[in-house]
Amino acid sequence: MGKVREIDGDQEQFWKMAIETWQASGMSVRQFCKQEGLATSVFYVWRKKLAGGSVQDDKDNPEPSVFIEVAMPRQRPSRRSAFKSLRLRRRF
Repeated sequence: MGKVREIDGDQEQFWKMAIETWQASGMSVRQFCKQEGLATSVFYVWRKKLAGGSVQDDKDNPEPSVFIEVAMPRQRPSRRSAFKSLRLRRRF
């Protein structure tokens, strides 16, 4: 069992460095993981672990939706008024 803990410590150190490198990179998680050959799902698991949360917490208490309901006008503007200010130029 001592060997397993040693590997876990190495993994933890690796992911701490990977997350710090990602934060400094300015890239999205997806871009960073693609560049580094990492699975995004594993990246998110380790980011959550290192932040002090557990992966199980996400399943039990999902975060609220990031979508916001938007009320749309009941009537659509006429096609003419919608594009009144649009000017197209042809280039030959």
